[in-house]
Amino acid sequence: METLELLRLLRDKLLSRYERLLEEYRDPLFELRGGSVDLESLSGVSFLYFTASWCAPCISFMDVVRVLARRYAGKANFYRVNVDENMDLVDSLHVDYIPAFIAVVRGEVVDRVYGVVGRGKLEDFIRRVLESYG
Repeated sequence: METLELLRLLRDKLLSRYERLLEEYRDPLFELRGGSVDLESLSGVSFLYFTASWCAPCISFMDVVRVLARRYAGKANFYRVNVDENMDLVDSLHVDYIPAFIAVVRGEVVDRVYGVVGRGKLEDFIRRVLESYG
C-alpha cells in the first residue's frame, strides 16, 4: 500500500472516531433561555431541569441528568433551565427549590421531583412519566 493511501485510510478512521466521540460527549440537554418560554411549544414529553451555576447540588446532579437524557433521547426532550435567567418560568411553574426536575406533556406540568434524588429514583420518575404519557 502506498503512503498516500495509508494516510487517507488513517484520516478516515480518525475522523470516524472523532465523530463518535463528539456524539458521545455532546451535551444532551437543550438550553431554555429567555424571559417567556411557551410550554405549549415543547413537543411530546419534555423534562425541564432547573439549575443554577452557583448551586453545588445542581452541579453534582448534572452528570446523572446527562446520562439519563442520553439514555432516553428520542423518547423525550430534555432541557436545562438556568433559574437566574428564567425567573418568569420559575415563578409560573412555582419552582421553590433547586435542583428541580419537571415533566411537561403537551404544555402541562404532569409531575415534578425536587432535590438530588439519585439516579435510580430519577430514572423511575422518567420511566413512569413515559409509560403514562409517552
